Amino acid sequence: MKLTRKKITGNLLRSLAVLLLFSLGACTAAGEELYFEPQEAVFSDTVSVANLSFYLDQAPSGLSGYNLTLSISDPSVARITGVEFPSWVSLNNSSSLPADSVQIKAVDLTEKINAGDSNVSLGTVTVESLASGEANLTVSVNRLDDDSENTISVTVREAKLTSGTTSENPIVSIIPAESTLSSGESQVFEIRADNFPDGLSGYDFNLTLENPAVGNFTDVEYPSWVGLSENSSMPNTSIKIKAVDTTDVVKAGDENVLLASATFVAETPGESEISLTFNRLDDDSGSNINAVTEASSVKVQGSSTLPVANFTATPTSGDSPLTVQFTDGSSGSPTAWAWDFDNDGNVDSTEQNPGHTYSDAGSYTVNLTVTNEDGSDSEVKTDYITVSESSTPEEPEPVAAFNADVTNGTVPLTVNFTDKSTESPTSWAWDFDNDGSIDSTEQNPSYTYTSAGTYTVNLTVANAEGNDSEVKTDYITVSESSTPTEPVAAFNADVTNGTVPLTVNFTDQSTGTPTSWAWDFDNDGSIDSTEQNPSYTYTAEGNYTVNLTVSSAAGGDSEVKAEYITVTDSSTTPEDRPDLIVSSISPSSSITANTSCNIGATISNTGAGDAGAFNATLSVNGVVVDTHAVSGIVSGSSAAVNFSWKPVAAGYYSVTVSADAGDVIAESDETNNELADCIKVEEASSGSQNGSSSVSLNVTIVPVISLEVSPSALNFGELYPGKTSELQYLTLKNIGSCDVNVTAVVSDSSAGDQLFSQGLMLDSQLWNNYWKVVGKNSQENTSVALKVPADYAGSGNKKGTITFWAEAAE
Repeated sequence: MKLTRKKITGNLLRSLAVLLLFSLGACTAAGEELYFEPQEAVFSDTVSVANLSFYLDQAPSGLSGYNLTLSISDPSVARITGVEFPSWVSLNNSSSLPADSVQIKAVDLTEKINAGDSNVSLGTVTVESLASGEANLTVSVNRLDDDSENTISVTVREAKLTSGTTSENPIVSIIPAESTLSSGESQVFEIRADNFPDGLSGYDFNLTLENPAVGNFTDVEYPSWVGLSENSSMPNTSIKIKAVDTTDVVKAGDENVLLASATFVAETPGESEISLTFNRLDDDSGSNINAVTEASSVKVQGSSTLPVANFTATPTSGDSPLTVQFTDGSSGSPTAWAWDFDNDGNVDSTEQNPGHTYSDAGSYTVNLTVTNEDGSDSEVKTDYITVSESSTPEEPEPVAAFNADVTNGTVPLTVNFTDKSTESPTSWAWDFDNDGSIDSTEQNPSYTYTSAGTYTVNLTVANAEGNDSEVKTDYITVSESSTPTEPVAAFNADVTNGTVPLTVNFTDQSTGTPTSWAWDFDNDGSIDSTEQNPSYTYTAEGNYTVNLTVSSAAGGDSEVKAEYITVTDSSTTPEDRPDLIVSSISPSSSITANTSCNIGATISNTGAGDAGAFNATLSVNGVVVDTHAVSGIVSGSSAAVNFSWKPVAAGYYSVTVSADAGDVIAESDETNNELADCIKVEEASSGSQNGSSSVSLNVTIVPVISLEVSPSALNFGELYPGKTSELQYLTLKNIGSCDVNVTAVVSDSSAGDQLFSQGLMLDSQLWNNYWKVVGKNSQENTSVALKVPADYAGSGNKKGTITFWAEAAE
């Protein structure tokens, strides 16, 4: 199945949704990316250095090691002077440095890189500029293996190196370069460029305090040439600032151009660098400007105030063991506390308001030393705490004892246990079957024995002085109940539909130990079989209701499954049956949030036979929102249906129209009853007023994005709870004009069902971790499996959809 669309968006977002319908389906892609951070390094002058880290974006099956060659394309511009390996590396090796290329090897012997880890650090390389110019830093993969020693296929994203400043590399500075402020004072920082040789169309940069504690940016002002602007909310320690020159005020060759002014308010003493990072800086032609940025720094001073130590304690006397709570009462804003509770020279606590327990009798001197950045002070209180010998006599150890109101009976047997222990125990631990596990910590618990047997009971009691246990061997005797349990009927069948003659194997799933079974395979009142697990052959077409009655000495029960078996005439070949397809979906031309809309669809019968009455449904993001009854469609005809839907929020939605949603029509093709589409919901209009305003127009034509996925449907066969299907395979083929990032969204067709949305695995992981890059004119192969949860309660044929989203890779 292939869907190709063009779409006009902003500069940074391009996306295409490819919706694929599966009867029981899924898809993925393969291939990872090796990339540098930062992607571009600009050296303001020669003989300066920069560190570039390189990463593996995904390690689906772990990483055992690598053998890579890092190279600089133009050795006259820069060279490699150092390599640093990450902490997970057990063994490493690198060729001699400095050089224009280096071979590096690393091994993970302790498997610190786990399967599924992302953005895995491979190392950091130090590059030194030699002369003005440009070059690329790239990687050649000699070997890159996962934990199973399989080769990891990667795409390498090179880093760009620019050395020396020219007229093509304007310098953007934060002015003033240094400033010193007191707490509460403010400073306006200007961001200026020394020149723009080819003019300026707009910018997008981040202004960041490297030490957020010193203060906040509180305001941004723009020069008069800015036509459109946007910035992050404030106060903030890192702000994004955007602006566009809509009227071409900044000309080619302009110098000392003011980009923006940011107000900083000092708060806490300290020092911080203010860094400037460009996300986008474009000239009048829309080309990127490689600018050199110069940071600024700010120092915040506080007033000099020495702390003065002081404290109190509660209580200051009592019997051992005596727990005392100390409260700091120091002034002068101390930032550190050192408590010596017995003045022996050792620091016992660094908390501001600690507690301490004195175990021995005596008089104790307490010393508190407090400190801030301006100095320190101590308070010593001599013989401040007085601890006396305890006047409370020691409690004796407890003696365990207990009894029970009944010691024998039939299943289920509830026993009330009573603690008879002496010497004031404070805790109780009951083990009602002496298996070593604590079953209750109540003093007088109750317990129900649900299985026949003889049980040993163990009670352990404890207080501050010790503990004791009493074990009563074979104390409780539980016999099987003399009253039988009534059976509960239940059954299933290996097949529930087919053509004449249809043989069905029925399986009894009744509980309560029935002793007899009465099967009525057509619910006509006649017993057709008394076997526990019979087989029956249906020789005439029709819908059959099945009735199973089970009985025992305790009673009987029946389960009736209406129209459980569907048998069709074998003389009618698939070529003679109807075939219902949804040939088109026609949403309203304009759909807004919180407003009901019509979604039209055309259902056609392309088969040779006529179709009787059936239901059609509209699903949004996998949830049925409306149902339409169709009285029937003769062969070769179509019927128009209209659904109603009220979206609650703006955005993109996946809508699916299903013909014969209840699967009541026997068709020549049962896999083509659904059609999906993606529609956009706009924000609700807030009304209009008379007047006029001008609108700045800007457009960017994006490349064609086209993703082809095959096959168009997957069938996982028959599975049971706890079972994982065999692997199936899909191919994602990019036939568009650019590389794309592909993600996936999985949904279930049945309302409330979560079989696929929770159990589908792409590349051996849950689908919501899925992200792949597919290169232009290339394809990626992937594996798909379905894991049915062990507690899944549904049965029958289940359908789902998977939506692949293709977004232009930056």
